[in-house]
Amino acid sequence: MLSIHLINHLLQQNPEVCQQLSGYNGIVIAIKTGSLNIVGRINQHGLLDSTRKPASTTLILHDDALPKILQGQFPTLNDLAIEGDMELGIGIMMRCAQLRYTPQQDLRRIFGDETVERVAQKTEKVGRILTVLGQTLMFQAASIAPSREQQQLADQLAACTDALNAVQNQLEQANRRLDEMERQLKMYDVD
Repeated sequence: MLSIHLINHLLQQNPEVCQQLSGYNGIVIAIKTGSLNIVGRINQHGLLDSTRKPASTTLILHDDALPKILQGQFPTLNDLAIEGDMELGIGIMMRCAQLRYTPQQDLRRIFGDETVERVAQKTEKVGRILTVLGQTLMFQAASIAPSREQQQLADQLAACTDALNAVQNQLEQANRRLDEMERQLKMYDVD
């Protein structure tokens, strides 16, 4: 089951959480969000195995929690609920709150260390160049007494700066999506 593989991939990047979850060996849990319902038995390694048994506890992520998580934000308590054994659910949820995802590991595995380093260096260099260019143009525009045409140019420059910021945000979002894809691909390699 792909969803269990994805969860296990995340867990494997957090060995301390796996160690803590291994204490729940044999317990069946469910994770629900939207139409997704994942049921798994915690094994001796702190990972999930597929099972058809009913869950002892269910961790529920409300609909607005999943987009937050995919954007790298942490859900708030208002985004979560527990059904079934509350004490067990709280114990598992507290351990899962320690989960962290590091996309760099996945990117390096897919593309290799050299490629990731080169892309990071080039992206950083482009960002510095655009920042200096934007600051220079803003300084020049501000130092000239603004005529109507100059004001229009300054407005266009500001619009370009906003567009560059939007492109940078889209690049960051694309990187997060690549990280997510890599994480999904890595799950196939685990088995």
